[in-house]
Amino acid sequence: MVLRDLYGEGRLVAEGAVPAAAIAGSNEYLRAVCGIKPPGGRYLHLYAADVGRGPDGRWWVLSDRTQAPSGAGYALENRLVLSRAFSNLYKSMNVERVAPFFEAFRDRLRASADRDEPRIGLLTPGAFSETYFEHATLARYLGFLLVEGDDLAVSGDRIHIRTVAGLKRLDVLLRRVDSNFLDPLELDASSHLGVPGLIDVLRKNGVVVANMPGSGVTGGAGAARLPAQPVPPSARRRSEDAAHRDLVVRPEIRARGSAVAARRFCHRGRLRPGRSRLSGNGPVLASELSPSERERLRAAITDRGIDYVGQELVRLSTTPVWEQGRITPRPFVLRVFAAATPHGWTILPGGFCRIAEQPDARAVSMGDGARSADVWVVSDKAVSASTLLPAADTRADPAHRRRGAEPRRRQSVLARPLSRARRGDAAADPGARDADARSRQGIVEPRCTRSSASSGFW
Repeated sequence: MVLRDLYGEGRLVAEGAVPAAAIAGSNEYLRAVCGIKPPGGRYLHLYAADVGRGPDGRWWVLSDRTQAPSGAGYALENRLVLSRAFSNLYKSMNVERVAPFFEAFRDRLRASADRDEPRIGLLTPGAFSETYFEHATLARYLGFLLVEGDDLAVSGDRIHIRTVAGLKRLDVLLRRVDSNFLDPLELDASSHLGVPGLIDVLRKNGVVVANMPGSGVTGGAGAARLPAQPVPPSARRRSEDAAHRDLVVRPEIRARGSAVAARRFCHRGRLRPGRSRLSGNGPVLASELSPSERERLRAAITDRGIDYVGQELVRLSTTPVWEQGRITPRPFVLRVFAAATPHGWTILPGGFCRIAEQPDARAVSMGDGARSADVWVVSDKAVSASTLLPAADTRADPAHRRRGAEPRRRQSVLARPLSRARRGDAAADPGARDADARSRQGIVEPRCTRSSASSGFW
């Protein structure tokens, strides 16, 4: 409901419920999408939130993920591995299955198309993205086509996929590419990851894109930049309805949008910039900055305080980890997922748990070198077995595995070396893409993988 208003009538801004500078100044707000109504009116198909538990037992919402939430594929792979490694324990404890969640999500994407047997693709930046493994896992499990921007083309008012049998219509696109890189004609002209003309096809309701481009304006630091203030009655009605429509509303946002409040947080050493110019794009602790960096931070806040968010520093509780022959406490963050289904929102029974390698319990320190764990939700009664994995002796669904419907450039996780990129899901190495094109032409060259200390896979 909030996204529909921000890209439509704009009443929330007009009534003062949302500051115009917080929306127009966000790099997630896409002016090219204004006025476009997605098919079915659904902006968000998948939502995720990072939550952490404090030492007092309270759970904190650390951030919202509305752009192209990642992590569900890692949670799925963790579950597949653990259920096989501890099959007897898994069955005896009546662990809730995750297959119904993914099945309901897939059914919703199918139902959003305008024909009975839709063709669904998962748009990935490519094999050199650090989250490509997750993209391949989800596409294989859900029965979707794994495609890159070069595999797609606009013809008429539709998106088509290039196959060995010619162009085939694509009905739904589950994107794992950031919004700004989706269309080089109307968004970032330097992008090689998107499809030229995709936004125009959206205007003509020729394809369903999940999540809708520009939905990231309500996630991450963008949501925290919205100051806590009295909400007009019309905006309050939209908020009450939002949890059932397009946005999960947090009851409490610990943020301050004014420059005065931000300077106060900076003085206390607890400022977390929503868009930092000091240390990459992630949050920083003002108390750990050098005097010169702190002065730069003060000047930046004085110049444009709306770009910075001051949040209370959360200290996380710990979970036991087996390390070097003994049990060691380590802080953790849990990413939970909600998917839009034909019958409303459904929650993944479990989530993607990330455990820090260091004993530092501050949430801001969760970053490099973390490990993951499977999360079990135990039922007090027997749980029916369900899976979306195809049986070994059966063929795939002909509605989704038609002859000639494979992309002209088939992807393989093991066929190419992976390198870490610094721009998350939208990252790609142009040199690597050129090398990939030369290899397809029969020119074989040695490759070197590029490593990075950044860990943005979730």
